[in-house]
Amino acid sequence: MTYVPWPKMMYRAEGDYRPFANAAEAAAAGPEWRTLDEIRGQVPPEPEAVRISPPDLDGDGKPGGCAAPADTADLSDLRAAYKAKFGKRPFMGWDGPTLTAKLSDIDAPNEDANGLTLREIHADLMALNVEFDPADSAADLLVIRDVARAERDDA
Repeated sequence: MTYVPWPKMMYRAEGDYRPFANAAEAAAAGPEWRTLDEIRGQVPPEPEAVRISPPDLDGDGKPGGCAAPADTADLSDLRAAYKAKFGKRPFMGWDGPTLTAKLSDIDAPNEDANGLTLREIHADLMALNVEFDPADSAADLLVIRDVARAERDDA
């Protein structure tokens, strides 16, 4: 018998039917009561059970386990440095490279940019209404800023 959500109609023959509230009630009525699809021979095959084994997370060759933890001492130091620099706790989902990037990015004076920080260069470019990619290097952004200033001064 195929799965059909209950309640459903069961038939002895086409036209001879009655509703059953659940599978136990249909089974108690006898095997002559079937679904209309079973009578017509249109019963889809029963789906085979699919067993999915858990992946090997720890690399020991056995399914399951857990991934190796990140170096927590390094993360603790980076989180402490972030809190000292910004005065607030970092997002706990950030990994080591993300924290390092956040700590070193925008407020450090850049040697290629005449001692300006990226934040200052970004502010200049926004004040000049220039479109730029914030991911560009400080040297590239400085060139864009200088060109925009020259165009502004010539106008």
